[in-house]
Amino acid sequence: MEYVPWPPKYAKHIRVSCWLCHSSLGDEMNAGFEKLKEYMVAIINIEQDARSLVDAAEAVKQQSLAGHVADNKMKDFLSQRFDAVRGSLKDPCHQRSYKELLQHIGADSEEELRTKRTDADVSLEVSDENRVWKDPITQANVRIPVKNSICGHIYDKESIHHYMKTTRNPRCPFVGCNNRRSLLKTELADDHYVLRKIQESQKAST
Repeated sequence: MEYVPWPPKYAKHIRVSCWLCHSSLGDEMNAGFEKLKEYMVAIINIEQDARSLVDAAEAVKQQSLAGHVADNKMKDFLSQRFDAVRGSLKDPCHQRSYKELLQHIGADSEEELRTKRTDADVSLEVSDENRVWKDPITQANVRIPVKNSICGHIYDKESIHHYMKTTRNPRCPFVGCNNRRSLLKTELADDHYVLRKIQESQKAST
């Protein structure tokens, strides 16, 4: 279960996308590569979730037939088995299919990609005046920002707290995020820098 090959229905599209990215220039090419990486991570996560669920369901079936699990405990057993299998799988960025994608886009490693940053990337980091922070759950503008100390993603405080209360085993809601840990309140902190930028942007627009 370690190797997750490119799903046939995606493989052709991914290779064509790689070719299109190589046909682009500068910032457009870099942005295309980043999107491809995000999509590949999302695909691997979906594949791993599906495999973990199949494994867990088969385990529940076998335990039920053997009479080792009571009917009212099957749901808990399924969840525990799923989490155990899912937790044993490699990080998506360490999967062979992800590394193959990096080879197709001409990068030797994730670290090399990170070092190949353009002047445009740097200027975006330095200048946040025109940036708009969107909550990944509601897609609305963030009002009170909190930052995930593990992956660095920003959420709206009210939105993420409601998500954590109403979702079983909540994880970072950003698509393609490599952080597979369950969200904890202790790992969320008010982001005063982003809050100041949001307030400055609101004042400038009034």
